[in-house]
Amino acid sequence: MKSLTLSCTGIVRVTETGPYKLAMTVTVANGISRAIFVKQRVRTVENSTTDNFVAVASSTQLEDLAELSPSPDTSYYRDYTFEIVGENPDYLDWVRQNVLSEAQNLLNNENALAANYGTSVYTLTAV
Repeated sequence: MKSLTLSCTGIVRVTETGPYKLAMTVTVANGISRAIFVKQRVRTVENSTTDNFVAVASSTQLEDLAELSPSPDTSYYRDYTFEIVGENPDYLDWVRQNVLSEAQNLLNNENALAANYGTSVYTLTAV
């Protein structure tokens, strides 16, 4: 059975009166990659780059996207951690709940794929 353990810092203030931050990390993964968070590397006006959290990966993205750094033909990649900063703690809590829900959906899909597409032997005969 595939499983993930995620750690969440909670929704905390960056500074005493500043914005809030949500950080999540996949700390343990069994039977599945830890790198389930899709990020996009974007070039800024100052010609540097920033990496933005986009989504929880789908089963296809687990196969197609590189880990920890984008491959040359795309700006997307998978990572095992992300941070989001925002002014509204309720919105960050909504993001946290949705990330947990999507991670559970990913595990359910991966387990279903493993169960349905395991090794099988078929014997066919002419009719």
